[in-house]
Amino acid sequence: MEIPELKVEGLHPDHAAVLQGALAEARELLEQAQRGPLANPEPLEDGEDRRPPTAAAGTVASEGQGAESPWKTDQVVSWVSPHHQKKGQR
Repeated sequence: MEIPELKVEGLHPDHAAVLQGALAEARELLEQAQRGPLANPEPLEDGEDRRPPTAAAGTVASEGQGAESPWKTDQVVSWVSPHHQKKGQR
């Protein structure tokens, strides 16, 4: 895969420069992706894999990391804009 050159005819020079920079960055990222597989990331200093263990996806959050509401939930108040209410329920 190759990223084509930008046709700058009719573009403001400042806009062309920004687009050229973005294309250069995209070409560099594409080249990096084609050089090596992302499936084998470089290990961390201690030799551990950068990816979380498979068990991490779907495990329960440890104590203190629960998905609790920061607000009191004794009573829930709901409001619907009159614009979104059905006719006759206003």
